[in-house]
Amino acid sequence: MATLLEHGYDAVTVTDVARAAGVHPTTVYRRWGGRPQLVAEVVHRMSGQAIAPPDEGSLAADLRVLLREVADLLQRPEGLAVVRGLAALPAHLEEEIAATRRLFWQARFDAAAAIVHRAVARGELPAGIDPHQVLEFLIAPAYLRALLTGAPLDEEFIDATARRTTRAFGADSAQP
Repeated sequence: MATLLEHGYDAVTVTDVARAAGVHPTTVYRRWGGRPQLVAEVVHRMSGQAIAPPDEGSLAADLRVLLREVADLLQRPEGLAVVRGLAALPAHLEEEIAATRRLFWQARFDAAAAIVHRAVARGELPAGIDPHQVLEFLIAPAYLRALLTGAPLDEEFIDATARRTTRAFGADSAQP
């Protein structure tokens, strides 16, 4: 897991994993089959890690804190290496770990959905809103910047993106 987090998917080798575990590479191949399955196991374990969504008392504040956490992850070399590695998997490998990747993201979105549910309960968002759409709208620009454009993930970006997200989903109109 450390190699994946520090250096990304391409740096993970079955030989290195076996050496670190003190076993022969055939043991790793027997257990996982290969690098894609091994990485899928790491991603699966990461999806089980507890996620505490922010609770700052307002939708705007919660979105800013959440996006800041995403930005912090994407600005750490190891975080960005994992994201880049998983985003760049060749199609034939993608199929092998697709279910694990979906579980990983589902766990994160489900945990963060509490932000949207609380906002609905406070009257900040309209009832019936899809939490996943709100969260995708919020975090997608950060991934675009980190993976493609290289634009900064600074406080100005975080504030503007959180503001756009609240407006886009009717947070302004839902309040009395």
